[in-house]
Amino acid sequence: MQKSNTLLKLIYKTVDFASSMYYIDSRMGAAGDMLLGAFIDLDIVDTGEVKAILENAGSAMGPTNIIINRIEEGTGLEISHDRFSHVPGREMQGYMEKGAEAIGLAAGKKLAMDILDTILMAEVKVHRSTMDDIHLHETGSPDTLVDILGIGFFYERLRLDSQMVHGSRISVGRGKVKIEHGIVDVPAPATAEILSTMEFEYGPHDGEMTTPTGAAILKNLLAGQTDEIPFEPTRIGCGLGTKSFDGNLGMLSILQSG
Repeated sequence: MQKSNTLLKLIYKTVDFASSMYYIDSRMGAAGDMLLGAFIDLDIVDTGEVKAILENAGSAMGPTNIIINRIEEGTGLEISHDRFSHVPGREMQGYMEKGAEAIGLAAGKKLAMDILDTILMAEVKVHRSTMDDIHLHETGSPDTLVDILGIGFFYERLRLDSQMVHGSRISVGRGKVKIEHGIVDVPAPATAEILSTMEFEYGPHDGEMTTPTGAAILKNLLAGQTDEIPFEPTRIGCGLGTKSFDGNLGMLSILQSG
């Protein structure tokens, strides 16, 4: 979805965010950085403040540097940090708690922990393991930490609740994807498990368009799914991913009313 000049002309006005509604358009996929980028792109919170908060959150796993790239099409993130791999699930929970406390989250901390637990429980199920034995590969990184705690920050700052956010069905892509455990079908096993109670569709491009983190965030944020936007939007934020699909950069949009 491209930004509308008509919408952009309406964004700068005083808004009671507690009474606003939000719609997440995931028809071009969903990833943690795309969701976070879309919230940043709504232009509700100063970009410099967001950068400082995200870097502070990421510091729970070590020095973290974040570049927020704002271009006409939307907002993308570059996260630099020490590499992690095979992080135990319990250890990742500890990092998440530490990061949430570092940026002073309350309600946002609970949401962040719920999102992480959604990922962990999916991994436990698909690997027939236990919470004490499970290790995270692709999702055991500061990127995941920053993405989830960033969503927790916006959840708290915008005073969201369980009835304020709806979304489209989720496009997952198609074909195969290479993960730590080898080459698997799209959606990857953990993503498929998370989406098992949600509405999703294959395509429209080859490749992994929805990640476990993106799916887990949506599972915990959305009150419902519909392909019809239930309000007249006054703001729109576009989050850009790092992957291209048939020449199109992954993009997710958040629309706000009020």
